[in-house]
Amino acid sequence: MKETNFKQTDIGLIPEDWKIDILDKAFQFLPTNTYAREFMDEKTGDVHNIHYGDILVKYGSIVDFERDSVPYLKQSVDSGDERNYLKNGDLIIADTAEDETAGKTVEIFNLGGKKAVAGLHTFACRPKIDFASKYLGYFSNCAFFHNQMKPYFTGTKVTSISKSSIVRISVAYPPTIEEQERIANALSQVDDLLAALDEQIEKKQLVKQGAMQQLLTGKIRLKGFTGKWMTVKLGDVAEMNSGGTPSSKNPHYYGGKINFLSIGDMTNSGKYICKTEKTITQTGLDNSSARVFPAGTLMYAMYASLGKCSIAKIETAVSQAILGFRLSERVDRDFLYYYFCSIENMIKQMGQTGTQSNLSKKIVENFEIYVPEDVLEQQTIANILSTMDDEIQALQEERDKYALVKQGMMQQLLTGKIRLN
Repeated sequence: MKETNFKQTDIGLIPEDWKIDILDKAFQFLPTNTYAREFMDEKTGDVHNIHYGDILVKYGSIVDFERDSVPYLKQSVDSGDERNYLKNGDLIIADTAEDETAGKTVEIFNLGGKKAVAGLHTFACRPKIDFASKYLGYFSNCAFFHNQMKPYFTGTKVTSISKSSIVRISVAYPPTIEEQERIANALSQVDDLLAALDEQIEKKQLVKQGAMQQLLTGKIRLKGFTGKWMTVKLGDVAEMNSGGTPSSKNPHYYGGKINFLSIGDMTNSGKYICKTEKTITQTGLDNSSARVFPAGTLMYAMYASLGKCSIAKIETAVSQAILGFRLSERVDRDFLYYYFCSIENMIKQMGQTGTQSNLSKKIVENFEIYVPEDVLEQQTIANILSTMDDEIQALQEERDKYALVKQGMMQQLLTGKIRLN
């Protein structure tokens, strides 16, 4: 690697020998494909559809047709003029999103003999000059490129960018295909590592899911345990209470030293709650129905993400949307956590219909659960599942580490701060 001298441009500092072009000059925008509005994830036709939603959620910088699953157009829908068909190296830009990921871009790769078109809420463009495979996909997803779009975003709840704005965005690139290839190859290696970790995580999660289905139902018994299982109402083995919410109109109720748990905290944190986004004051607690639970309490969501559960590692107050459990000695807390996880999808369908689906304390108290009479068996099952969680967490942390490495590499390589020999 080597350092280099820089020149000032409209988009910032780039190496002296790098080139810069706006999309309108260096790319040809393909005709808008009005036929690609209907799509599905199962094969019913022979034309693939790159939809904006998949670009935002499903893909990274590259759509690899040998690796990635790409939806098809419905068979009854004409795919239109062949001018719409994509080629390797084309860029597909999502023009709409619910946040500032509008403008996310993917490069087409390994298309082979497949037919594909750009679908709803996208722009497709084709480079007029030669670029190394994958270079554009990576560059168009670095901050250097995406930050140029932000002044052109419109909308509040939904963010959009127009074609007339996109064509003003610039692409910077090394002068030789060879250097572009070195950059793309370096980033591809990290992507391959991330993909391998994703595969390991998925396999571990499937193994855990299978173990939960067997162990939490008694279909498979652990060695040394032969005792009976029992069906009990949750209300008979647990005391549960919800809380309340201090008035948001009074600023003196918020910003204190008392943690205030939200369902969003539970969704974002997973198994253990170690912090909360909001806090309340003692005055807020005293002037509301908010209730404080000790560290170690099992929490259960009754609204929004109903059926979601977490274990509080901290003392925290809760609102009316969350139940805190005080369990009898007949039920192990961690066993019940995994039991709740195993039935979450079923519980979602039990919500009462209103402005939003929700549960109530009475409904939860009447839950019938099937558990070993021997609490030691419950604890042993929970320990096995907890070990699986630890393995998955370790892989996720490793993946997060390499994702940060990739971000740093993109920042250095795609701005020319570091050059590859």
